[in-house]
Amino acid sequence: TMSSSLQLIRISNGQYSVCPNAVKQLESIEEDIGVVAVAGAYRTGKSFLLNELLRNIRTYSSSKHASTSKFSENVFQCGPSVQPCTQGIWICTESILIGNEQHSKPFRLLFMDTEGMGSFKASETHDAQIFALALLLSSFFIYNSSHTIDDNAINRLGLVTQLSQYIQSSPKQASLADHSRSPSKRSLSTSSISSQLPFFLWVVRDFSLQLHGTSGERINSSQYLEMALSVTNENDSAKNMEKKHTVKQMIQDYFIDRDCFTLVRPVNEEDKLQHLSSLSQYELRTEFTKEMNNLANYLYTHVAPKTLHNQVLNGRQFVLLCQQYCESLNKGSIVIDSCWENVVRSEAERLISECRALYQREIKQIVAQGTILSLDEFQQLHLDAEKKAMQHFLNKLPNSFKNDKTLYQNDLKNQLVYDFQYYKEKLKKASNHYCIKLVNDQLTLLDSKLKSNQYLKDETMEHFQRDVKAMVQEYQDNASGSEKDTVLLEALLTWLLPSIRSLHQMHLNHLKESSQEEQKQIVTEHITNLDFLKQQYQFEQDSLQQRLNALNETYQKQLSQNQKMQDELHLKTQLVDEHESTISILQSDISTRKQENLSLQSKIEALNEELDESLKSISDLKKQLRDIKATDNDAQEELYSVRMSNQTLKIENESHLQTIEFLEQKNNQLSIQSVDLTKDLNSAKRQFEESQSALADANQILEQNKQLLKNTEQDKDAMSKKRKRLEEKLLEYRNQIQDLENKIRQHELVIMNKNSHIRSFEREMEYEREKALENEDRLRHSLKEKERLLAQDKTLMLERQVEQLNATNRRILEINKNVMEENALLREELIKLGGSLKESSARGALGHLSAGEDNRAHHRSSTDHSKHSEMRRKESLNGGTPLANNLSQMVSMHTLPPRHVSR
Repeated sequence: TMSSSLQLIRISNGQYSVCPNAVKQLESIEEDIGVVAVAGAYRTGKSFLLNELLRNIRTYSSSKHASTSKFSENVFQCGPSVQPCTQGIWICTESILIGNEQHSKPFRLLFMDTEGMGSFKASETHDAQIFALALLLSSFFIYNSSHTIDDNAINRLGLVTQLSQYIQSSPKQASLADHSRSPSKRSLSTSSISSQLPFFLWVVRDFSLQLHGTSGERINSSQYLEMALSVTNENDSAKNMEKKHTVKQMIQDYFIDRDCFTLVRPVNEEDKLQHLSSLSQYELRTEFTKEMNNLANYLYTHVAPKTLHNQVLNGRQFVLLCQQYCESLNKGSIVIDSCWENVVRSEAERLISECRALYQREIKQIVAQGTILSLDEFQQLHLDAEKKAMQHFLNKLPNSFKNDKTLYQNDLKNQLVYDFQYYKEKLKKASNHYCIKLVNDQLTLLDSKLKSNQYLKDETMEHFQRDVKAMVQEYQDNASGSEKDTVLLEALLTWLLPSIRSLHQMHLNHLKESSQEEQKQIVTEHITNLDFLKQQYQFEQDSLQQRLNALNETYQKQLSQNQKMQDELHLKTQLVDEHESTISILQSDISTRKQENLSLQSKIEALNEELDESLKSISDLKKQLRDIKATDNDAQEELYSVRMSNQTLKIENESHLQTIEFLEQKNNQLSIQSVDLTKDLNSAKRQFEESQSALADANQILEQNKQLLKNTEQDKDAMSKKRKRLEEKLLEYRNQIQDLENKIRQHELVIMNKNSHIRSFEREMEYEREKALENEDRLRHSLKEKERLLAQDKTLMLERQVEQLNATNRRILEINKNVMEENALLREELIKLGGSLKESSARGALGHLSAGEDNRAHHRSSTDHSKHSEMRRKESLNGGTPLANNLSQMVSMHTLPPRHVSR
């Protein structure tokens, strides 16, 4: 079968859910599973890495475990554009059966691809949640990055600082995380979370550097990772150093079991990099193929099954864990212990249902055969089935569930007791139906014998008693079930007494049809017997009347008690908190009534015993009647001998005739007495029938008491139904409160997402601001450098110009000095040669020459001043130098005076 990928977790409107197709796929895996997850920045080749690992792991596994899966195709989608390919979390549809040295028991290995981090379509919160889910669901975590492990790579893994925000080990830790962010509690949270995280492998792609340590020695990739996590850049600002130190420290604290692997670039050509998924193995670089084989070998030997709280997970448990993590994350954060408790509860309920089904199969195998068991047999069957179910429960119960074993055992026992009561009631009904049919068939045979007068000649009723005993014995042999004795007792109570009365009536009619003398003797015998029976019946009637009165009193008491109970029930239904006490009162009343019913049954048994005694007495009377008949035969023989003697003696015959007449009169009197006795017998029969009706009334009262007990149980059921309705309302209210809390959490999550967006925007603004400040500092530095270089060039130029000006000034000073000397000589000569007339004209000429000289000197001074001002302006622009200032002072000190000398 060809392998493909299925989406495991999807995200819709910020809500995480497990895809049904993936659930169906994973639940079919009954073996233990291990999960390899790959995460990293988007468009860095995670899917390509997973496809290569699948091919290589398949090579290792095929030599040890047969499989028909083909991994030659690309299971996970790869794309050449900048758009992200993977959304949410995906898994490979085919798992690989492996077994390494660390785990002798083979397990299924799943490969998981995650959505890339840092995509322009996703927020930082979204990336952190995907990162947390991948960590918690995997047993071997691969972090994929490119080129080197530098500060930028460390910063991109800064999501670890948010793990404590989305992952808590227990509800107590979650409350601490909400109320405190102190370093001590944060370290406690980190240590508790790190125990739940998988093995961490950092894979550095396109690695082209030489692995050397700080001293130039060669190191391996593991040492390279540890060095990158420990080295700090001293040129960074304090804020950046603290941030990077926090990220590195959390990586070390969270991922105690960690390692690193480096991979060279798969191909050298740029155009092939965009189509790596379509390249064959022969087109990849040999170094890359070799390193990929080493990575696959490392994964094969180090991967372990997915465990949580020391319990190895199978496919079904992994699905439950995914669903719990998604539900918990939708509410804000993942509480690991709470999610695991829900998984344990679901697995325990499934195991209890499985054990209950096993128990029901064991019971149905016997019940379905139509076998009606006795109560003891069914009790033994229940114990055997319960033992099998409990043994199956203990065998299948995972080790991590052992702490709550008693709780789940009690739950299973309660459900098995419910099933036991159900099948017991069903068996009771079947037994009742079968036994009634059996006893009716047998009593029908006896009724046919009674109607055919087969027992008419049986004066001692031995044949009838023998047939009844045989019927009872046959019933006992063939009947079965818990209702066996109850059905027989009810049948005998309803059939035996009328049958005996009918048999007595038949015997009486037979006696009436016999001879007169036998009737007389029978009547005399019956008179004595009837007196005794009358007394006995009167005594029984009195006792029955007393019992009826007692039953009426108890019935009235029960009626009053029932009225009180109904009033109490009417009041107690208004108070939900007093249900338990009302139920206990009802249970006590039910127990007392059961005791009364038992006492009534014992009384009925006593009546049956008395009836047996009366039957015995009747048989004794019949024996006496038979003896009297024997004596009567002897008396007749003697009478015959006397008559024979009277024939010889006529005198004695006459006297005997008189005696006969007297006896005839007596006979008439006896006939009259016989009629009276018949009337008394009929009245005795009526009294007996009245006693039977009283007994029927007593049975009716017993049935009424049973009905009253049934009504009480119905009231109890009604109370339990009301209680269930109240509990359902309470549960509905709790669900509504839970829904409101979920809505509040969703709003909080939306606010949190917005805050995270704002924080990410602020971080981006801060980053842009820092970049702008750095660019400004660089610009200022470059401007200052340029100004410094420009100032140095201008200073050299000005120094050369000043030297030229100084040379010119020296020449001008020498000329002025010569001119002043010539002027002094000319003045002296003019003074000597001038006369009075010439003196005035000479003075005018001298004034004219002086004015012209003054004009030329003033022109030179203004020109020098303008040059000096221009030099000052340039020096001020260039910052000025001490040498230029001194030169300017020297030029200003040696400026020529405004003189003009005519040659």
